[in-house]
Amino acid sequence: MSTPANTEDWADEYLKISLWEGFWATAAALFGFTIIVLDIFATDYAPQAFVWRVFVGMLLFGLAFFLPGVWWYYASFKDRKTVREYLETLHRNGYHNPLVAAADYEETQGTRGVELPSVIKPWWIFVLAGAFAVGIISGLILP
Repeated sequence: MSTPANTEDWADEYLKISLWEGFWATAAALFGFTIIVLDIFATDYAPQAFVWRVFVGMLLFGLAFFLPGVWWYYASFKDRKTVREYLETLHRNGYHNPLVAAADYEETQGTRGVELPSVIKPWWIFVLAGAFAVGIISGLILP
């Protein structure tokens, strides 16, 4: 486990939201949502198999963009909440008390039992693989 200063530096770095990440997540979510809405309202629901293939294919194509964008918002805000709660716990337990010496810090850290928070970041590979698979399936369904 790290010292309080390192922990706070880690948390400050982690709490920053990249402008480009937010931009691309918003663009992907809006693009996917637009495709889904246009697909729902612009499809002529004739009983022909061809029309339903186009409907399902475009719906999956929209989901391939929409889901990763929305997942970024979900993961980002949940992770930020987890890190904020972790920092509040550290402050509440007195880890950042300037009167505690470095040797005492190691001793008190073992007795307090506060662990680094787990974040959602490792799930990104599954989200992107799922979006890629949905995009491939939509490409196979579309004529």
